[in-house]
Amino acid sequence: MTIKSNRNTILIIALLIIAIAIITKISPAEKTLGDLVKTIYIHAALIWASIIMFSAAGLLGLGFCFSGKDSLYQWSSATEYIAISIWSINFLFSLVLMSLIWGGIAWNEPRTLMSLTILIFSIVLIFARLITASAKVKGFYNFLMSVILWFELVRTNVVIHPAGAISASTSTAIKIYTIIISLLVFMVTILLAAFVRNKLVPVKIKTE
Repeated sequence: MTIKSNRNTILIIALLIIAIAIITKISPAEKTLGDLVKTIYIHAALIWASIIMFSAAGLLGLGFCFSGKDSLYQWSSATEYIAISIWSINFLFSLVLMSLIWGGIAWNEPRTLMSLTILIFSIVLIFARLITASAKVKGFYNFLMSVILWFELVRTNVVIHPAGAISASTSTAIKIYTIIISLLVFMVTILLAAFVRNKLVPVKIKTE
């Protein structure tokens, strides 16, 4: 990737972020939460983006374990870095949202504990990758992380946190804006992964 293409990628990411900000600003408010619901649009978009990226990293990592193709390893690593970054940012963002909406942080809420569990496993994964030489083992780590993620998602119930708050809404406008924002956020994550893949992931790979 050339310097010019790097700059173009950064420019597109910046424009998409501006578009997300504008669309979020003009998105509909909600009867109970008012304009505060607009932050939930972003929260939901980040959750889905990180889930998709973790899943993609896992599948790409597993694919690399079987095929040994360098490109799969590079994309798996880059996607995993972005997934962990988004999850970490969104976890901190969710704590702020809880304080604003619920008046405090519900540490006993299963979704909160699940998010914290994934964050801890992600940090462990980072250190495991740092001390591991074999790229295939690193690829397997990414697959294992995706399995852990889905295990936690499936088994976690809710107490305070609404289950499918956006999908359960009767407002078509809220659903449409959430979909649009989610798609734009996902586009940003893909471009970030591409940027990281070309800038940070090493080309030479040790498979053994």
